[in-house]
Amino acid sequence: MPAKNPGVGQGVGGGAPKGNQNNLKFKTPEARKEVFEELIKHLENAYDQASFGPCDWDTVESYIENFPDEFPAEDIAAAKRRGHKVLEEMLFGLARGEIQGNATTAIFVVKNKLPAHYRDRVENQVSGPNGEAVMVRIFDNLPAKN
Repeated sequence: MPAKNPGVGQGVGGGAPKGNQNNLKFKTPEARKEVFEELIKHLENAYDQASFGPCDWDTVESYIENFPDEFPAEDIAAAKRRGHKVLEEMLFGLARGEIQGNATTAIFVVKNKLPAHYRDRVENQVSGPNGEAVMVRIFDNLPAKN
C-alpha cells in the first residue's frame, strides 16, 4: 500500500493554532467598525437583516458573540426599532394623506415586517390546567332533544 502524501489538511499537528482569526471575514477592528456602521444604517432604514450585503446574519450573530464591544447587541436592537418606526411613520403618513404612495403596498410591508404588531389573524391556543392537553369526550348515542 503506497504511503499517504501529506498534503493540505493531512500530516502531523495540522491546522492553524487555536484562537487564530483566519476564518474571520472582517479581520481588523477598523473593518468590523465599518461593517457595523453599515449594518446599523441598513436596519435603521427598515431593510431586512436577510438583505444585508456584506455578510449573512449568521456572521453578524457570530460577531455579536465574539466581539460584543464592536458589535453591541443593544445597538443592533435599537437600530431595528428605529427601522420599525420608519415603517410606522410611512404607514401613518399615508393614512393621514401627508405622503403619497400605495397604501395597500405599505400595509403589506408592515404586516410582513412587523407581524407581532400588525396582522389580520389572531392565533389562540387552548390548554388545560398547567398547560396540559384539554380532555374531550365524544358521545355517540345521545338521546334526541325534544
